[in-house]
Amino acid sequence: MTYMLAILFSLGILGYVLYPLFQKRYQWAGMPTIHNSGLENLIEAKKEALRALKEIDFEYQLGKMSQEDYEALKTDYQQRAIQILRQIDQLQHTDGDEDFIERQIRQYRQRLKGNKANHNDWQFCPQCGKSLQSEYQFCIYCGQELNNH
Repeated sequence: MTYMLAILFSLGILGYVLYPLFQKRYQWAGMPTIHNSGLENLIEAKKEALRALKEIDFEYQLGKMSQEDYEALKTDYQQRAIQILRQIDQLQHTDGDEDFIERQIRQYRQRLKGNKANHNDWQFCPQCGKSLQSEYQFCIYCGQELNNH
């Protein structure tokens, strides 16, 4: 009976000690892979590459890695990180919805400026861009002082 309790108690302690090793959050940094399915995956791959670079720097500083291995791994990870960053830049600088909206706003403001030259009784706020009558000294929407010439 006491042997059974001792064995059960030992198995419980062993399970408690080994439990963290089987969780997903403890993973080796490994070589990050590039997924072409979107910006979120590329950002995650960038984080993995930076973690891997930190890990090999740490291992080199501890003396667990030779200088030749360190330089080879560091070069590989840096090239991979640069490739990931270039892909992120390409995705972020495409003509997406925000660029289209910004272009539309710019065109609208240019039309307003053109109309202002024709109608001297209107101006727009440099802070918020709202149309105002030229006699106003302050924007009625945001409170910005207006330059009336």
